[in-house]
Amino acid sequence: ILTGLLGQIAGMLQLADVITPMGNTLVSNVPGPAERLYLKGAPLVEMHPVSTLPATHLLNITLFSYAGTLYFGLIATDALPNLG
Repeated sequence: ILTGLLGQIAGMLQLADVITPMGNTLVSNVPGPAERLYLKGAPLVEMHPVSTLPATHLLNITLFSYAGTLYFGLIATDALPNLG
């Protein structure tokens, strides 16, 4: 919590390019539902993660599981132009 708070403060004060980063990559795993979900009878085919990037980090990798499948979400700054 403390490192996230410091990253937010650095972002608000526009110090993210000046101070030393606390890290450059953030990886998280979000367990999703193990069974398939439905909305009015229509199956939900895929679920992709969308995450935020702390001000002092360059890359956020989020893994999300849904119905036995693992999905990846990549969020990066402009410092990583060849990510896609």
